[in-house]
Amino acid sequence: MDTSALYTSIDYALGFIDAHHQYIRLMFATGLGFLIFFGIHPLQSKDDATTGEFLAVIIRRISLLLILVIFPAFMFVMYLVTKKVYGNTEYFEWFFENTIYGFKGSWALYLALFIGTVTFRVISLRIIAPNISKFVRKYRVRQSNSKMSDIRAEINNLKTKDFITLDYLKDGQMLIGLDSNEKPVYISDAEFKTMHLKLIGPTQVGKGVLQGVILYQSIVKGWTTGFFDIKPDKFIYSIMCKACKDAGRPQPIVVDLNGIGPGSYNMFSNGTDRDIMSRLQVAVNINEKGTSADFYSAEERALLMDVYKHFDGSLATLERLLLGKLPNGQNKPEYYDVTKKSRAYVKEMRSHKPLNPAKNKGFNVDRSINEGAVFYIRGSITDKLVRKAQTIMLMDIIQSALRIGDIGRHFYLAIDEVKFIVSDMLATGLSTVLSSNMNMSVAFQTPNNLLNLEDSTLNAKAIKSEVETNTLVTFCYRAEDEETADWAAKQSGTRNKVTIRAEDIDYDKMGAEKYTGRKQTQREQEEFIPKNRFLALPPRAGVLMRPNNLAQIVYTCWVPLAPEEMKSIVRTTTKEPSRSTQQVNKNKSEEKVKDTTDNSDTDYGLDDFMNEAGIKNRP
Repeated sequence: MDTSALYTSIDYALGFIDAHHQYIRLMFATGLGFLIFFGIHPLQSKDDATTGEFLAVIIRRISLLLILVIFPAFMFVMYLVTKKVYGNTEYFEWFFENTIYGFKGSWALYLALFIGTVTFRVISLRIIAPNISKFVRKYRVRQSNSKMSDIRAEINNLKTKDFITLDYLKDGQMLIGLDSNEKPVYISDAEFKTMHLKLIGPTQVGKGVLQGVILYQSIVKGWTTGFFDIKPDKFIYSIMCKACKDAGRPQPIVVDLNGIGPGSYNMFSNGTDRDIMSRLQVAVNINEKGTSADFYSAEERALLMDVYKHFDGSLATLERLLLGKLPNGQNKPEYYDVTKKSRAYVKEMRSHKPLNPAKNKGFNVDRSINEGAVFYIRGSITDKLVRKAQTIMLMDIIQSALRIGDIGRHFYLAIDEVKFIVSDMLATGLSTVLSSNMNMSVAFQTPNNLLNLEDSTLNAKAIKSEVETNTLVTFCYRAEDEETADWAAKQSGTRNKVTIRAEDIDYDKMGAEKYTGRKQTQREQEEFIPKNRFLALPPRAGVLMRPNNLAQIVYTCWVPLAPEEMKSIVRTTTKEPSRSTQQVNKNKSEEKVKDTTDNSDTDYGLDDFMNEAGIKNRP
């Protein structure tokens, strides 16, 4: 064996070590740092370990091998080699002393390494790793993006839209509004005519906006158009006037049942004998109600039938007849004794000027329908007499529509705050008038409004069911209570969603959460328009639900009105009579029955009602 070559190789190796022995400390420090950061276990990777977990095991093994095996073995080999080759251990002793001295001189480095590594470990495990896990979870490719509704997201996503409504009108189509992509939503005229509508929402959410849009289009399409303004609305009368002007039609006929504005109405001058008799029974509150009270009012109903033989439709005549004074001069004292209840109601109606036009004068429903008129009825939510009058007028309109039938011109009737005009006749009309080329829209605040009726003898549940069943188109605005939101959401139908049922989360050694990537999904049903969306709808936005179409969010906007197009109803009464005047009138009426019919009222006609409203010329 050539020992010279062996010595030369060892000399070269020792020379290399002399020049680089300081890096041994760096290697030791590196291994120690990795062990501090990654820990010393586990040393075996699991079958389902992630890539990061697998790499951590490899680094942990290498670090332990470097510190516990390679470094001690290197020192031992150097000891044996130097003793065997050189016959002494001086070189090894020198190297060992320098290494130990280097470790002692670098204590600050190792302290900094320890503190820095521990700090970085804490930051990594508690801040960096959880945020990386969160980022990966957020942007991973999902099998399903379905998730349940969140009220916070709904409020952020739904905002009111402003647009020029008249820019989207289209022949043969009824514009409702714009969808979420700002595309117009229409119902064809042919479909619109065959369905009733219900508009549901609390005050100040936009029911009047959509009513104005539909009324405007109905008028410009040439349809017979009527509106019961019960509350009343601030803009709809002006919108109707604008529509009549734009379409070249006579201005709306105005009938203010409150007696403040123009117009009058005889509740018993229009229709067949049976139609008038049914309205008369409602007016004096003796119609059959299916209760024990029917027994006590049966005699009065029978007598009223006898009185009706002499009735000419005038309240003045009716009052005289109920007092037992027949037109031929004959007296019937028994009329007076039996009709006490009826006389009280008639007397109250006689005291209200709008209900006492002259004979053959005042608003006539049959002529309005036959002539294709546009009419505006102003009612009340507080005055019981006016509320009864508006209910009877609705009966009159429905009876006329059914009696006249289809005359070739469609008839659209809108009713605001329908709660204050609900009757059996409304429910009957919703189920029958479509065959007479008439449809209606009714507006109310919540479905339960229809259960809270003033007339307790009405079957509120049956009427509510009739209204909901026969109004196939629903436009529901923001719900103010959970019950209404739940009802509306169920009306929109349901859809299947694949949602995350459970998702595994691990806690690391520093107590931070980290998604493992393992999750469980489930299939469940949620309303197509969830309850949270109904609770979050902004003003003038609602959900349109109609047959054979998916429910959708629709945004509505006003019919634009210039300042000069704002109209107000001409007031014919400036103030109420004083208490003393009322008492004088009462005393006079008790002394003598007097015909107080308003003979100053003009004959019915479109031009006449224009004059009543202070309109000088047709557009």
